[in-house]
Amino acid sequence: MTAAPAPAQAPPRRRRTWVVVLVAALLAILAVAGVGTALFVSNTLPPYSAARDFIEDIVDGRFQSAGDRLCRSAIDSPEAAIASVVQDFGGGRSISVNPLTVDREGDRATVEYGIRPRDGGDDRVFALPMRKEGGDWKPCPGATR
Repeated sequence: MTAAPAPAQAPPRRRRTWVVVLVAALLAILAVAGVGTALFVSNTLPPYSAARDFIEDIVDGRFQSAGDRLCRSAIDSPEAAIASVVQDFGGGRSISVNPLTVDREGDRATVEYGIRPRDGGDDRVFALPMRKEGGDWKPCPGATR
């Protein structure tokens, strides 16, 4: 009696599960990054840009333009509102507005700006209240959030 030939075994299948998991993880990371960027642009950028433009107007001596940017509650006395910001500048070498410090809740926000002293000490940080009026973000110096 002769032995029957052994049935041919199929070659082992290579598992590619790790590739699928890797691709899924990368797609999830890209989705989270996309959503985060969209939220940053739509929620943080508008009040930041308005605050930066206001501060730049003051630094460059364009007080009329800075006054035109003010919210309704500050527009009655733009000189006092602008003076409340200018007093923070005393002895400053450079002024910067930080987009990562925007704290927004609905139609109100606070944007921080820093003043670097001429003597090279630590930055002094101040908060600029902002309000959304008529679809535009406007600085409200001296207002509470």
